[in-house]
Amino acid sequence: DILSEEKARHESAQAQHEQIEHLRMHIESLRAEKSSFQQRQQALFQKQRVAEQDRNRLLGALQDDRSTVNQMRSERIRLCEERTSLEREVALLAREALVDRAAVPSGEPADPRRWPTSSRVGSPSPAVMAQRSTHSLAGAAGGVRGDVPRDLGSSPSPAFSSASAAPWVSAPEAASLAEESQRPHWTSFDKGGGKAEGLPTFGMSQLASGAGW
Repeated sequence: DILSEEKARHESAQAQHEQIEHLRMHIESLRAEKSSFQQRQQALFQKQRVAEQDRNRLLGALQDDRSTVNQMRSERIRLCEERTSLEREVALLAREALVDRAAVPSGEPADPRRWPTSSRVGSPSPAVMAQRSTHSLAGAAGGVRGDVPRDLGSSPSPAFSSASAAPWVSAPEAASLAEESQRPHWTSFDKGGGKAEGLPTFGMSQLASGAGW
């Protein structure tokens, strides 16, 4: 009986020892697996952190691009508004120019105060204008030429002069009479038909007598 008990006790101890060895090996395998899992977890955590950093950088770049696009859009809107305002101003100036041309046939603006004389294209200088005014005809206004003083010669005729004319004779008529008295050889075309003797009549006698008609 004692031998059988010892034998059974030895067998149970052997089985327990084998079981302990088996469990120890299983624990070692679990430890190795746990270590590998921990390493994989660390690698995944590192990848996650890198991905989050990349995501944050991408979001920052997208935000910068969005702000740049917004600035470009606002700048484009501002340029479009300026272009529209400039087009309106140009159209208004063109309309005013057309109105001025229609108002003044000669091409001068209706309101010359807005365009000074010195800034007009082709406008003469004040000196040239003064010279033109000195050489302009006396009494020429509205396209009608006034009385022009005639050449009375170096010395007036003693027979007749504008100073000795009657007071009811105008100055131009007196000058004309004085000139005729100085140049008797000229042909006269007076209404009275008076002719100097021996001077040509240019067919006036034939017209008066009705010959040849």
